[in-house]
Amino acid sequence: MSMTLINRITIKKNGVYMSCRCSNDSRPYRSCRINSLSDIYKKEGQLGLDREIINLIADCGVLKGNHKSVQRYRDLFTSQQYKDVRNKFLKLINDAYGLLSKEDTFSIWRKPTPKAENYLNTKNALLQEMYTELAKLLS
Repeated sequence: MSMTLINRITIKKNGVYMSCRCSNDSRPYRSCRINSLSDIYKKEGQLGLDREIINLIADCGVLKGNHKSVQRYRDLFTSQQYKDVRNKFLKLINDAYGLLSKEDTFSIWRKPTPKAENYLNTKNALLQEMYTELAKLLS
């Protein structure tokens, strides 16, 4: 699976730019405007942008280099506060999973039962809440 290697995040007048490349690509990093991040920044400000970048890093991103724009996220991901918040939400997600029957757990990646669907919605909501709480730590 390819990861997104991120070595710089820049906010300009016309949007948010990210210098990145795919891990399976040997070409150099290139900077491009990220429309989704630009829209979120315009709508929600720095907190929304931080939440989405944390989400991106958690899903498929790897921070590279020492630029100050990525260092703040690296510092967050190595902090005790991050570990505490992450553990709190992982416990909530695991507790919700533990309420599912065997049939429900088997259905999650096939055709989810109503209870499995509810779990997936709960998990996604908890992850978004976790990303927001982590973004607040950067403020």
